[in-house]
Amino acid sequence: MADSPFRGRLPRATTPKARRSVARILDAAARIFSRRGYSGASMGQVAKEAGVSKGLLHYHFESKEHLLIEAQRAVLRQIHKRFLERAKAGDRGLQAAVDALDALWEALLDFRAQAPFMVETFSLASQEGGVRDAIDAFAAGNAWLVVLALVGIVLIVRGYADARLDPTLLYTTPVWMRHLAALLLLPVFILFFAPYLPGRIKTATKHPQLIAVKLWAVSHLLVNGMLADVILFGAFLAWAVADRISLKRRTPRGLPVEIPASGINDVILVILGLVTYVVFAMWLHTMLIGVAPFG
Repeated sequence: MADSPFRGRLPRATTPKARRSVARILDAAARIFSRRGYSGASMGQVAKEAGVSKGLLHYHFESKEHLLIEAQRAVLRQIHKRFLERAKAGDRGLQAAVDALDALWEALLDFRAQAPFMVETFSLASQEGGVRDAIDAFAAGNAWLVVLALVGIVLIVRGYADARLDPTLLYTTPVWMRHLAALLLLPVFILFFAPYLPGRIKTATKHPQLIAVKLWAVSHLLVNGMLADVILFGAFLAWAVADRISLKRRTPRGLPVEIPASGINDVILVILGLVTYVVFAMWLHTMLIGVAPFG
């Protein structure tokens, strides 16, 4: 477990009674932050919600920022606990893995009321360096968060596939839109790889991966008019736009290892991006998605 960045300590809960008090405070904090947001919440409101004194609250949590981080950790640990309990139960194998994923999905549904709180936490992280560092430290000490992210991708794919079995048509577009979509997708892989091969392309686009996501989402919306398509690609487009706006209020973080910028990187980038585009369009898209873009 990563150390807390707040004077290097976690809540002082050394007895069962103290641990129950901390758990009650963290549950109350998540509810208060969800309802009022970080700026609108106060330590006094949390103490009242938890049924504890302000003195006891400040004994365990030195600041509102400290309380926010620990509440966020508590929610993630509860989800992780549910996942591990199902994963350890029964025999090993594919069915055990499926059961564990089902448990994770059920846990996420049970904690959906905490969604506003989680959004508030990560929103604050984009503005407050202390909160961002604390989240990074927590993630670094909990590799299972990577697994959680991968599971999220799997659930997106699964939900999208299930939704397409019972399609709801919202709109149709002319056949020639497919050619426009293919043209818009042409620079997507070039832009996606641009941060790793810095050159004039990266400098000119500033945030090339976000542009890639926008182009990818818009191009798919041009040729896919089902409800599931609009929800999936529309959500990615909205996220990319929101993230670009948030970058104006925070300092972007660089890659752990960056190679020097050069003109040759642009040449490699264009070749790599175009080759990946051809391979994906002609073969991988059909294999992975089940749809032939040019079929």
